[in-house]
Order: sequence, then structure tokens, then C-alpha cells
Amino acid sequence: MSDLVSESLSVLSKLRTESRNPQSMGIDTMSTKEMLTLLNNQDKTVPFAVESVLDDIIRAVDGIAERMAKGGRLLYFGAGTSGRLGVLDASECPPTYSTHPDQVVGVMAGGDEAIRSAKENVEDSVETGRADCAALNIRDVDTVVGIAASGRTPYVIGALDYAREQGALTIGLSTNSYSMLKEHSDILLSPDVGPEVVTGSTRMKSGTAQKLVLNMLSTGAMIKLGKTYSNLMVDFRPTNEKLRMRAPKIVREITNVSQEEALDVLSKCDGEVKVAIMSILAKVDPEKARNLLASNGGVLARAIGAARAANSTDTEHPVPVLMVTDGGGTNTRVLLLKLDGEVIGEGIVGSTNNSTVSIDVIVSRIEEAVAKAKGERRDLAIKKCWLGLAGMGEQTKRRELAEKLKHLAPEVTITSDVELFSSSLPKSTADSLSVSVIAGTGSSVLGALANGGIDVCGGWGPVLGDQGSGNALGTACIKAVSMDLEKAGPSTKMTDAVCAKWNAKKRLEFVNFIRSMTPEAQRIEISSLSKIVLECAYEQHDEIALKIVETEARCLANFIIALLKRNNAKSTDLALAGSVIVRSQQYRDTVLGHVRDAGFVINSCLLVDRPVTIAAKYLVASYNK
Repeated sequence: MSDLVSESLSVLSKLRTESRNPQSMGIDTMSTKEMLTLLNNQDKTVPFAVESVLDDIIRAVDGIAERMAKGGRLLYFGAGTSGRLGVLDASECPPTYSTHPDQVVGVMAGGDEAIRSAKENVEDSVETGRADCAALNIRDVDTVVGIAASGRTPYVIGALDYAREQGALTIGLSTNSYSMLKEHSDILLSPDVGPEVVTGSTRMKSGTAQKLVLNMLSTGAMIKLGKTYSNLMVDFRPTNEKLRMRAPKIVREITNVSQEEALDVLSKCDGEVKVAIMSILAKVDPEKARNLLASNGGVLARAIGAARAANSTDTEHPVPVLMVTDGGGTNTRVLLLKLDGEVIGEGIVGSTNNSTVSIDVIVSRIEEAVAKAKGERRDLAIKKCWLGLAGMGEQTKRRELAEKLKHLAPEVTITSDVELFSSSLPKSTADSLSVSVIAGTGSSVLGALANGGIDVCGGWGPVLGDQGSGNALGTACIKAVSMDLEKAGPSTKMTDAVCAKWNAKKRLEFVNFIRSMTPEAQRIEISSLSKIVLECAYEQHDEIALKIVETEARCLANFIIALLKRNNAKSTDLALAGSVIVRSQQYRDTVLGHVRDAGFVINSCLLVDRPVTIAAKYLVASYNK
């Protein structure tokens, strides 16, 4: 017997699902009504157990959807009831969402035969779990969910360990708060349902909880992938009588056509509901409808928005507007303005930093923000767009994004976010260089040259550091706190603050917490620790926090100094943006102090809380010239 199997058996005595339920001690003497009332009351507690881990489920759904959008798969591994529930959830995805049978897969310990005939002993083999997982050629874009009510099933642990070694996202689903899966998965979902009515019968409350969570994982991911329109299923083919009746109803619901027309178009579109809807709304043949969907990532809402933008019903008196966008590592803000500068709409969405989110995600979020800014108005015609986005330093990326957003306006300009507010600075001269500095989630420094060109320093993204940014401060904080927890480094006041924020007291809990998030969410969460670093440094005079702040402030100052030196400038006009440097005067003073100590004169220093507002004024002025 392996050490892991021995350990997992010893865990059984600690599991709440294996303990006796005091409320059902006399169940064998109850009347049928009393017995079923007890069962019903116990089942009512399950949704509350699931609700208690909702934040973890959110992280799991976001991680699954992000990976599936890149071509990844969702794979369930389990034994007994847990395995059967995984197979059930996977089996429902193709008819409901038109997924390929290989896209969502349920793997049962003992193979398909064990689905109908119990083979409970096969769950005790770690090696079999690893082998079954290896047979599916796991990749880093896949997600593997290990389902085990007890949280100690060796077969499931073997599968999770193998998947983790391949770089896949691993999620453990257990119904005991004390779960061995925590050490073997990136995200642990552990709704604690308590003792079963029949002791140890985890097909009852545990199975119900697992089914609810699996519903959330697959349904949430499919919705985020555009498999629904509002709350309507649109990505299915009518393969039985029920679906054949549902398909024209959904087409009519969205397009307002007659039953006859809905059936006719569905027939021409080979029964594909999404294609039929696009064909009707865009007034195109099925092939063009498929192309329109494909160009919008298969997301019907996005494709409809693009079609409406191209075929506005109110073209007689369109209102010309300009659009400016400030996209950073935490959120993105879109403003729509009349030609006289009046703001008529604003939309705010998540990060559009290409360092952490893909071009397709950026496109989707920009379109979402534009839709929010427009509201119910259909008479707005965007004449010119300026999008200043973090992570958009490369010209090839700018051209790719501009091509995908060309339906928004006749003229689409993509720049980095730091270029948005450089227009607010005085024009550079032979001796003085105007410099824009961002230090928020990320960091970048840009010099506006006298000849109209630009010179950039920093802005390397999270992998190379984003020196002086919230991400850099937060990363240094995690390292210091981890060393403190391990007793391998000096103690710091940051430890208590971070432990309280993350509800984590061991270094491994820190690692699992960070690994459980998508790269985008991870960067935002790490950056949020910069507030703790600055407070511990400047208010509590923590020695370690002060060293971190001094190091990052000097790095940021060195970027400014490097620009000034290589452009032979003696002085500078500065524009500063980003939450870290704008909201902390002491941090800002530290950075600027290093610049002055290097012998440079700071002529002026403008704090820019909303770069998008400055960019809007510049865009209006330049358009009206």
C-alpha cells in the first residue's frame, strides 16, 4: 500500500461526511412522512454550503473560460458517484452548447463500464489516475477538475498531480472542509455539507452539492464563451423533437420574425440557431452569417452589435461623436464625446492590458464598453477613435487590434496608455524634455521629443518587472511575507496585513491562492498589495517595507533619468498618472527626489487622475482643426 493511500485512509476518520448525523439517528423508526421531511430539510442546507465557496467558484469559472477560449479543454476525473456526476455534466455539454465531444470530457475510474456497474476498488490507485490523465495528452491550456467527496481519493489525486505537472489549471471539488485535495490543486472548492442522513452515503448531500458546483463550472464557462444570448440557448442544433420545437421559438424571440420565416431560415442554415439569427438580423446568407460570427469570436451578442453598428436604422440624422479609451491593468474607461467636447456617454469594463489578456478579450471588452457608453442611443456615429492601452507598445499588435476594431469608426488610432496624456505637457526643447510617467498596476515612462517623436523607458510588463509599479511593490511584498512565514527572513508588519487580506497563514496557502487566479486577476490582486506596502513603510515605518519602496522608487526614477540623459536634457516637465504615484505623495516625493539628486531640474509636475479626460480634450481640439 502506497504512502498516499495510507495517508488518505487515515484522513477518513476526520471527515464530517463519514460522521453520524445526530438528526437522523432514529430514521429507521420514523414514518414515511417524517423520514422524507428530514431528507428534504437536510437537502435545503446544500445550496448554502455551495454559497459559502462562491468566491472560489468564480475564480474557477474565470480560469476555465479563459483557457477554453484559447482552445483548452475541461476534463473531470472522479470515482463512484463523483465520477458519474462528472461524466453526466460532460455528456450534457454537446447537446446543450454544441461543444465537440472532446472539449468537455468526463473520466470515470474503472472506465465506462464502471458508470453502470460499481468498481469501487479502482479509486485506490494513484498510478491509474495518472495514467488515465496522461492518455488524454493534457496541455497547459486545459483545466482538470478532480471530484472526490472525501477529498482523499488516490485516483483523483493522481490525475490532479499529473495535470499540474503539465501546467494545466487544476481544481479540486470536495464536500469536506478538511480535504487532501488542497495540496494537489490550484483551486479548492469545498462546500462542507456536514454528515449525511445515512452515514457515509455521499451520493446524497455531497452528490447534490457536487452537481450544483459542476452546473456552475460548465454553465458559467459556456456563458462566458458566448454560448448563450441573454438567457437563451443559441449554440445548439435541434437533434430531437424538443429541440426542434425550441429552435424556431428562440429565433423568433430574438429576431421578431414569423414562425414560417424562422423555420425557413433554420432549414437553410442546417439547423444552426446562431447562424439563423445572424442571417436574419444582418440580412445575409448563411455563409456570410457564419463569417460574421467567426470574426466576432462566435459570440452572438458581439456579432449582433457589429451588425447593428454597420446597419444602423437611424442614419437619417446621425449624431457624430468621438471616442477615447484609457485601458490599464485594472480597468478600462471609454468616453463618447460630441464634437464640441460634451461627454454624452461613459463605459467602464475590466483590464485591456495585452500583457495579461489576449487581443480577442480586448476587442470584446472595448465593444462592451462602447455599448455601455451608447446606452439606448442608436443615432451615434463614431467618427474617430483613440485607444490608449497598456501593453500596446509594439506596432504589430497595434495594427492587429486596429484591424479588429475598424468597424467602430472610419479612423481608429491605437497607442500606449502613457501617450494619452503626454499632450498635456509643454513641447520639449533642446534642453528640456517633457516626460509622462505611469505608475499604477504597471509602469512606463515616455519622453515627447522636440522633433515629434517619442522615447520610451520601462513598460516591460509583469514578467520583467514593471519597476516602480503596484505590481512590482506587491510582488516584493509577497516574497518578503513568504520569507517571514518560513522564518527564513526578517519579520515584517506586512505579514499580518496580507494574512488578513488573503485569509492565508502558510506560505503554501499564498502560492495556491495566487495560482488559482487567471493571469489578469492575479496581476490585479498582487498590485492591490502596494497599498499595504506603502502604509507599512510610511505610516508604520516597517524596515522591510521601506526597503521595498526605496528600491522601486529608485528604479522608476532611473527610468526618468535615463530618458533625460540620452536626450541631453537638463530639465523636465512631468505628467504623472497611475494610482501608486498619484495617490501617495510620499512615494511621489521619493521618486522625484532621486531625479533632483541626479542633477535635473523639474520645471513642472502635473498630476493626472483621469488621463482619459486630458486625451478627450486633445482629440476634440485636433479633430476640429
